Amino acid sequence: MAATACLSRELRLCILDADHLYPQLLPSYHSYGAMFNGLLSGAAASLEIAVQISIFDVRSEQFPKSLDDYDGFLITGSKADAFADDAWIVRLRAFASQLVSEKRPTVGICFGHQLLALVIGGQVGRADKGWGVGLMTYQCAAAEAWPQPLQQGLARLATPQLQLLASHRDQVKYLPADAIPLAGNEFCPIAAFSVGEHLLCFQGHPEFSADYLLALMTLRREMVGEVNFCKAVAAQHQAHQGELVGQWLLAFLAASWSK
Repeated sequence: MAATACLSRELRLCILDADHLYPQLLPSYHSYGAMFNGLLSGAAASLEIAVQISIFDVRSEQFPKSLDDYDGFLITGSKADAFADDAWIVRLRAFASQLVSEKRPTVGICFGHQLLALVIGGQVGRADKGWGVGLMTYQCAAAEAWPQPLQQGLARLATPQLQLLASHRDQVKYLPADAIPLAGNEFCPIAAFSVGEHLLCFQGHPEFSADYLLALMTLRREMVGEVNFCKAVAAQHQAHQGELVGQWLLAFLAASWSK
């Protein structure tokens, strides 16, 4: 994937952080917003794009005052359900609906992926097979199905697959006709999708490190079960493509800004 040339103004990104980490994890991992800040800052260095990243704690109902202050948006994961009626989730769905209607470049990850699917008329529910934990391998659609900024990167994959860390029990079950499924597997058939050149979503977590996944699953061991906990242990020794997907996310968010 060719690097996007630096422009005179920084790419202004808005991260909508949709969760508060468990207290035991705060000292080492801080927040999902911080994880994405690290992922996207690293991608910016690789692609030679100057970025300015702002993080909003939407779970505490902190939202941007103006959409025009940002060139792109990202909705993080969360332990909450995207279809729940908590006040902050209702407000976030309304905010996301505005992003979609105005075709603002937006990325959704896990909870964000599911919430954006709901906003565009899709369906989200509990996965039939329970929790999805550990390293997931997803089969990718042909490169030409993906948004244009990602097609070159897809074409360079040795195999049409992506490996990402996962932690979810909800998933997208249906997409409307204008949404294009991009990746999936038997457990999660709709693990990525796009709409036009303004919406890109992944169920997997490019921002996760294997050690964070294990720390999280250690706290959720009883909830997810021993088999899934062991998958988190196994992921400590398995390579994933979070850094690559981080570059794809940034290239996607930068595409309109760089024109």
